[in-house]
Amino acid sequence: GAFPDTTSSPRLLETVQKGLDDFMTDADLADGAESIAKIAVVYSWATRKYYKHGGIGWSQEISGWGHLLIEEGLPFDMIVAEKLTESALLSPYDLVILPDVIYLSNATCMAIEAYVANGGNILMTGESSFGDEKGFLHSQMTLATVARVQWVSSIDGCFAIGRKAEPEPAMGLFQCVRSSGEPITFRVETDPSGSVAGWYDPLPMKTSEWPVAVCNTYGKGSCLYVAFGIGSFYQRFHHEGIAKFMAELVDSVLPSRQMMLHGARMIEASIWRQSAKNRLIIQLANRSQCPEDMGRLNNVAPIAGVQVEFDAPFSNPKVSSRGADVHAQVDGSRVK
Repeated sequence: GAFPDTTSSPRLLETVQKGLDDFMTDADLADGAESIAKIAVVYSWATRKYYKHGGIGWSQEISGWGHLLIEEGLPFDMIVAEKLTESALLSPYDLVILPDVIYLSNATCMAIEAYVANGGNILMTGESSFGDEKGFLHSQMTLATVARVQWVSSIDGCFAIGRKAEPEPAMGLFQCVRSSGEPITFRVETDPSGSVAGWYDPLPMKTSEWPVAVCNTYGKGSCLYVAFGIGSFYQRFHHEGIAKFMAELVDSVLPSRQMMLHGARMIEASIWRQSAKNRLIIQLANRSQCPEDMGRLNNVAPIAGVQVEFDAPFSNPKVSSRGADVHAQVDGSRVK
């Protein structure tokens, strides 16, 4: 930009140049590297365009799941629904998350259905597939057959999620569905007079007939349906109990975790394969400075005391690190 006339600030140029130089020291890591993450999160342009509730609510669900996966040390890819027209595009993934993506085309839904029928696993929330790519709503979710649910009605407001210890508070647009599948837990109704503190946590009253989460098999695969935007709720309130519940849901449909990451919960892991160089690359970044607003990050904090554990993709692997000291232990096919 102009500073003060038609020239850029020397300090600004110096800062940008330093950033580019830092990236280029590791440029060889990007050469031919392909993500081998086993989880995919679906983003829908149509849902953003036609989001029926207005505002940026469409982004909250996808952000909440993104934060949860980062906190659990689970690498993931973002895939665009409008480009998803054949099931082969999903075959590399063990789990595909549909975060309240309301508007999906028939072609996308057919690709997802074929993926599950062939052994894939999906986790879908809220009103996913309730409309088409042109913004028109259906009477039922297009993926209702895969989820084995039948929509009855919706309720907006506070409720609680039945848990072993005690109900967890929740809020949002809840989809009342009937299902032939296996309910994981049920909606707990709350005091209609509201919370004493005027917040989102009214007193739990009685368990309802409506499942919060239900798991079904479809063909060789499985579908876990969550009846409200749990990611959106987590994005807003960062509730620890909800984070644990979301992690349990992921683990219930994910065959196994690609890696185990022990350390601060806001350390993001991504995983890449360079076939030409016979190299696996794991990148770690500390996102703990401002987790509720990634756009406000202006530097990346150091990482220390982190343990990563994964299966070696090669025989006799050798481990090296850039930007930190690393101590590696190889036990058979397992690397720590």
